[in-house]
Amino acid sequence: MNVQLLASMTVQAWVLLITMLSLSGAAILMFVWGKRTGQFNDTEDISRKIFEIEEEEEESY
Repeated sequence: MNVQLLASMTVQAWVLLITMLSLSGAAILMFVWGKRTGQFNDTEDISRKIFEIEEEEEESY
């Protein structure tokens, strides 16, 4: 990057840039953690469990 461009950026622009990079990095790390621990495996089974719970609640009334 051009040195003049870096020097001319305001404090707000630097804060925005650092915040954006931090949040993006955190989102990427959370996604990688979720993939490694299997959080995204078998999403269909979870949806079936939700419907089973709702049916059990309706039967109890």
